[in-house]
Order: sequence, then C-alpha cells, then structure tokens
Amino acid sequence: MTARRRAGDVVGMAQCAHNIAEVRTEQGRFEEAERRLREARRIWRASGYAMGVAAATNTLGRTLARTGRTEEGIAFLLDARARFESLAHAPFLAETEARLAEALVFAGRLTEASDILDHLGERAADGGPPVVALARRMQGTVAAATGDEVAARKLLQEAREIADKAGVEWESALSALEMARLADAADDERDHLRRQADVILVRMGIDGAKVLPPDADDQVDPTV
Repeated sequence: MTARRRAGDVVGMAQCAHNIAEVRTEQGRFEEAERRLREARRIWRASGYAMGVAAATNTLGRTLARTGRTEEGIAFLLDARARFESLAHAPFLAETEARLAEALVFAGRLTEASDILDHLGERAADGGPPVVALARRMQGTVAAATGDEVAARKLLQEAREIADKAGVEWESALSALEMARLADAADDERDHLRRQADVILVRMGIDGAKVLPPDADDQVDPTV
C-alpha cells in the first residue's frame, strides 16, 4: 500500500485499503474497516471506477449492518446491488444479495431476509462457496429465529459442509456457533461446537460475538 502511494497509484492504493477492510470486517474490527472503506470509495468515485465504487459500497453496507447501524447498512447494500445489476456482474451481485439478507437478519427483518434468500436461490453459486455457505447459514439462522429447529440444524450443517469442502474456515466456524445456539442442542454438543469454532476464529482473529446476528431469542421480525 505504501509503495502504491509513493508511485501515485491511488486506484491501486484504494484496492489495498478495500482488501484490508474486507478482512477487518470479517474479524469484527469495524471502526478500522469503515475508515478504510470510506476512503477507498471516495478515491474510486473520484477516479470514475464504477466496479470499485460498487465493491466498496457493498462491503461498507455489511460493516455498518454488523455494527448495529442496520438501516444505513441495508441502504448501502441496496445501492451496491443496483450497481452490480447495472454492471451485469453476477458473482458480486450474488455476494451482495447474500450480505443484504445477512443485514436484514441483523435488523430482525426475517421475512424480508427469507425473501431475498429465496430470490437468490441457486444464483448464490455465482459467488462461489463463500457466498453459498453464507446464504445457507442465513437460511439456518432465519429458521432458528422463527422456531424451526429441525430445518435450522439441517441448513446450518449444510453450510458447514459446503464451507469445509471449500476451505472457507470462518464460515464453517460461524455455522458451528449458530448450531451451538440452537435451543435443542445438548450441553456437550454446544461445548464441542464452540471449541471447534474457537480454534479457527482465534487463529483468524475473528470475534464471533460481533459478526454473528443476535441470538434467536432476541430476534423479533418487525414485518410480522
């Protein structure tokens, strides 16, 4: 990043900032992520780099939603979705829709999240295994929050299997934590799942408590 700054490569510098921010958002280090994303977005807008603006808008929306600024985050994600639709970029569009569903879950807008996930459907594969695993985890989270423990367990286990097969360790770990929060999970199962998840999350510097949606007991769908 320093070398790009010295060379005057501001677009490349913004790309570095965005890449770091993506990692920080996954880790739950939201203040740093937001600062880097707003700067990257500013540079890309000034440079007329439409794909970069859409990408930064997408990640900024996710970051804000995870900090509790859910309505602001959802607005950014809707903006990013429109941008990727206009660019006809299927992989990033799928990612944005999965993240939009996640933001809606954070907001407690479970019916809307479910509708987005249904609309995304098999197109999640356009974004690759991380997006498929995220979409399946969100489906499981919605099922748990609405009291369907059987469906939730099945969906979350599928999310883990998808993530494990593709080496998407953080998604597997987050799905394990969601399974540990299921009301029908036995105490020994909860402990085992949490230990498995912690091995991965601690190594990757991820704060699971910050990046997971609220517990199912705290979820209230304002649209119902």
